[in-house]
Amino acid sequence: MAEKKLEGAGLRGQVAGHTALSTVGKAGKGLTYRGYAIEDLAKHKSFSEVSYLLIYGELPSKKQLNEFEKNSGVPVLINTSLNLPREPMVNSIQDGLKTFFSSEIDYLCIGDYLITKDWLGHII
Repeated sequence: MAEKKLEGAGLRGQVAGHTALSTVGKAGKGLTYRGYAIEDLAKHKSFSEVSYLLIYGELPSKKQLNEFEKNSGVPVLINTSLNLPREPMVNSIQDGLKTFFSSEIDYLCIGDYLITKDWLGHII
């Protein structure tokens, strides 16, 4: 059987969703977090600084960083996809909230909202 040749643009130009956190292919290449090139963040910023950027939308001052590290006290895991073991990837906000509240995940970021489990899911 003859092999079919793939043609066309594939998924180029297709919007999968909107987020303020990251972009893929901004200016035609690369990955950015909150407008900063991932290469620059990896070279010049600490894990805590990038975590703060993703959560609060801006890089921290020295005072903010010290307070953030003091309050968190533990390493932070940032995951841009969401699913539990042996479960399919979450693909709706409702699925994301269900997964979040039935897991040991501490924080869930949806768009510009940071969701916590304290106050029975109070959105901060």
